[in-house]
Amino acid sequence: MIEAMNQLFSKRCEAVVIAHIFYEDLIDSLFDSYLSAVQDKCDLIVTVMQDVSVASLQKIKAKFNNCFIIQTTNRGRDIRPFVVAFRKANELGYLIACKVHTKKSLQLSTGDKWRSQLFDSLLPNPAFPASVLQRFNKFPSLGLLVPDCALHDLSDPAAHLNNTKWLDKLLTRMVSRDMIDTYKFFFPAGSMYWFKLAAFAQLLDDDFASLDEFELEAGQ
Repeated sequence: MIEAMNQLFSKRCEAVVIAHIFYEDLIDSLFDSYLSAVQDKCDLIVTVMQDVSVASLQKIKAKFNNCFIIQTTNRGRDIRPFVVAFRKANELGYLIACKVHTKKSLQLSTGDKWRSQLFDSLLPNPAFPASVLQRFNKFPSLGLLVPDCALHDLSDPAAHLNNTKWLDKLLTRMVSRDMIDTYKFFFPAGSMYWFKLAAFAQLLDDDFASLDEFELEAGQ
């Protein structure tokens, strides 16, 4: 079914939304409130689980006609699926993309509110993708646009303490070993943002971001 749906896909825009759909019960609310409204300005690449329901696939296609769907395994939360989708987006020649996912943050009492804040910032209206594209074109050095509510200081031990193993590996690969132990930079908590594909070119290199390195899901 997915193969047949993808045969109808064609690249129409310079911008693409990359959406990871893990929680299928959020499809209606996120598409009806945000994603369907921008389909004249963006294409859509969706990553779904191996056991995604036929009803969910049909719903996605009905709500956003020009979409490309990729089935992937549940590893790395939304990040491993994003790397897979990013490589497809690069292959198709997109200039900019908006990364979103069906974030619930079950560990937080304010999870639903935070998800809404992120989507409200990234896809507030149908004209917004065009304005983002203009901004990236105007400022060639701009690589990433992050909602204010998502910008967090990684030097806070509460933010990095359980992730130092992977942070140190990545900083070494980025030739930024001077940041190890201090982690004095900001990061987009919630992992939703607009970005220029050229700024993420290292994700195309399997030596930098091997899909096999992502840990199996075990409630980390």
